Amino acid sequence: MPDIREILTKAVIGNGVKRFRVTASLPISHEVDAVLGSHILNHKFEGIKAENNVEVRGSFDAYIWYVYAGNAQTYVVRQTIDYGDFVVIGGKLRNELLDQDEVSIEQTVAPMIAGIRLESGAIQVDVEFELLVQIIGETKMRVAILGPTPDNQVEAIPALDELSEIDEVINTDFLNDIL
Repeated sequence: MPDIREILTKAVIGNGVKRFRVTASLPISHEVDAVLGSHILNHKFEGIKAENNVEVRGSFDAYIWYVYAGNAQTYVVRQTIDYGDFVVIGGKLRNELLDQDEVSIEQTVAPMIAGIRLESGAIQVDVEFELLVQIIGETKMRVAILGPTPDNQVEAIPALDELSEIDEVINTDFLNDIL
């Protein structure tokens, strides 16, 4: 019968995906004839563990290029837009997050302007993007150790009856046992 060993490792123990829609107002000092273009740059974000979820805070710069004065002059307005929201973490291996658990955030959809409109002396922009949040923490795996064979020879392929012996010993609910 093989020995069972526990391996302590870091793994993704929970994750969540959130689609953000941020609306902001950019003040303007001219009467806009038309918006010529827009762009989002410098997207920065961080995640902070908050109970059993993650609070995401971030910012980006919105640039809007427009024409005014009877289509005679152009101007670019720039504004840094801050945002924040909670991301629900699903598929967790534990009921609560620990202090040593790490938060990893990945941008899956880059910020893009989904809508622009002129309202009472300002340009209203709707920006959409998506973030994947993962919690990385320590977890245990149990593995069966096949000992050395007589005369220190290693078999190339274990016999089928030996594999079924291993399957009988492995506890597939080991995570529930440690929680």
